Amino acid sequence: MPTHVERLGTRISVPLEPDADGFVGRECPNEKCLKYFKVTPNTGIANPPSSHCPYCGHTDDSDTFFTEEQIEFAKSIAFRQFTEAFHRDLNSLEFGHKATGPFGIGISMKVTSSGGEPIKYYSERQLETHVVCDQCTLRYAIYGVFGWCPDCAAHNSFQILSKNLELARKQLTLADTVDYDLAEHLEADALENVVSAFDGFARQVCAERDADIHFQNLGSARRRVAEKFALDFADALAVDDWILICRVFQKRHLIAHKMGVIDDEYIKKANDATAVIGRRVRTERSEVTAAIDLAEKLGKRLFDGLLAVRAPALSSQGVIHGKSAATPHIASFAKNDWNNGTEVMADITLIENSSAGTSDSVLSAQKVQIERTSPAVSTGIDGISSMGNHLTKIEWHGGNAAALKQITDIRIVAQGLPVIEAPVNRFYESPRDSGSGGVIFFVLEGVE
Repeated sequence: MPTHVERLGTRISVPLEPDADGFVGRECPNEKCLKYFKVTPNTGIANPPSSHCPYCGHTDDSDTFFTEEQIEFAKSIAFRQFTEAFHRDLNSLEFGHKATGPFGIGISMKVTSSGGEPIKYYSERQLETHVVCDQCTLRYAIYGVFGWCPDCAAHNSFQILSKNLELARKQLTLADTVDYDLAEHLEADALENVVSAFDGFARQVCAERDADIHFQNLGSARRRVAEKFALDFADALAVDDWILICRVFQKRHLIAHKMGVIDDEYIKKANDATAVIGRRVRTERSEVTAAIDLAEKLGKRLFDGLLAVRAPALSSQGVIHGKSAATPHIASFAKNDWNNGTEVMADITLIENSSAGTSDSVLSAQKVQIERTSPAVSTGIDGISSMGNHLTKIEWHGGNAAALKQITDIRIVAQGLPVIEAPVNRFYESPRDSGSGGVIFFVLEGVE
């Protein structure tokens, strides 16, 4: 019969109890980070093969993210179970022999317990921000505001921006129910929140790419982002919309720092034909409403261009609530994988062949969809077969037909792999705007 110690086996399972809010603590194993966060089990990817630190993005096996307190607790439980089993085994060895005869000596062994190893209990810490990932539905808590999802590695910055912009919309709705003075205050506060939310979001996105850029002055930020990342995040807006949101951001600066009184700097920067120096600037409800929508568009463009493809890659496919779900981030692919119209982020080089020596234009992190058709094989009357490629359809999300007007060739590179390098075809169909914020065009690749 096995002993009590042998019955324990070689592994002891120690369950970790969630705190009052349903969270279980986690700790980044990266020695340069070691920061603490919490997750709610069974709310995101089921049995994720790896976890991601929401602060530094470090990726490792899920079982390497236990906190020091949890490890000490588990050790104390395991040691307690072992010592109790060992004590029961010793109890089975107790004996007592009475003395016999006038000079006999009695021998006995009695096992006593000193109370056992004390359990090293712990409690989870309180954190500032609770998030439900909008990609995989994991519920997690972090210090600060922004971070990567511990399950699917999606960054929450755009999600946080959208929530703050929604609060600004609610402020405008509330303004309809109060008197004029309070309504004016709510509108100004909503505008302040829009600018602050966008500035905080955009600065964080750039910080994740090791750049310190402020966004309260949109024109300056646009130039710096273009210089640093070769990305024009304002290409998501029409010219009039860009002028409007820049003007609204300048109005917010006056309200916050100049009591709303128009000065010479505002006249120079705001493109406001109604402005008069010395008078108070006026904000229209329609302007603030439009600014909320435009800030969301700019934020999405900046996020997609700089951060959506920067998240740590998952090691394999995950399962969300029991259903198969591929990672929302780009996986490795081969050139021929594009036949099914896969949509990924890629770098696009626009090449203009001209005697003027125009330099190539490189646009980073562009969302594109490429649809190839299998080559056609034809046989002539002489019995000789030949193979030819069909036109390849490309949809460039965020681009427009005007950007391709003088372009003769295009190069598309994804994950360091050249995917397309071919002339833009204008005989079959010229580049045309898709109507959904993109451009559709065709190229004819050489026979492979």
